[in-house]
Amino acid sequence: MINNDLVRKINKIDFFKKHKFKHVKETGSTNDDLKSEIQFGSNHRILMTDFQTGGRGQYHRKWMADPNTSLLFSFSSPFIITEFPLSLKTGIAVKKAINQLNRNNDFWLKWPNDIFYFENKVGGILVESQTVKNQMNSVVGIGVNLKKPGDWSEETSFLQQAGIIVSAEQLLLGILEEFSGIAQISDFKAAELWKEEAGRFWQQNFFLSNETQTRQKIRPLNLNPDGSLVVSMPDGARKAIKNGSLTLIKKNQISVGS
Repeated sequence: MINNDLVRKINKIDFFKKHKFKHVKETGSTNDDLKSEIQFGSNHRILMTDFQTGGRGQYHRKWMADPNTSLLFSFSSPFIITEFPLSLKTGIAVKKAINQLNRNNDFWLKWPNDIFYFENKVGGILVESQTVKNQMNSVVGIGVNLKKPGDWSEETSFLQQAGIIVSAEQLLLGILEEFSGIAQISDFKAAELWKEEAGRFWQQNFFLSNETQTRQKIRPLNLNPDGSLVVSMPDGARKAIKNGSLTLIKKNQISVGS
């Protein structure tokens, strides 16, 4: 499906002037589709779908959404290698696009690649990259819940809960415009923007799980220009972590020490 008006608007956005846009009703994974195209030399693509049968997030977690209830898309592009992760930069763009619709302090970013509304996830980002001769070719996948799905769980949120009524196409444009504006900023500036857009994140406690830590309770303190998160460990020590999964400790949960 091709919406010519949408294509014209996309091609007016500086970063996406060379990108070819495609909209399909259903696919396995927009990220997988664009990764396949990169193998054949096509790395300026935007693919949007109404439904994914094999959508996934960080650590291969499944991302399932009923047809036409979410914005689901990926874009591919070459990037200059920088220390600040592309997933964090994309999170800034998604959050700023939501801000344009409703500046609500109850939306916040969860390191490294989620968007939350109150205590539940409303969107996520998956970046997959390969590097050739100091040039990074990346596929950036984005999913945002727009409206209540048929099998809604209270573990997830959607924009309509905040009174935001928006089409997938409108939010797509908003995210692309915001990303274009921050695509080339410095690592330091990106870190400062992420800290600002993270909002409530800095008032939360989490369990950290990664290669060296298993469900240790931590509190986030700062974000470095390389994207590493400075946290307070259970013993009060400060530590910078570059990878891992954070599980929000909700207010109604009993906090248990590690």
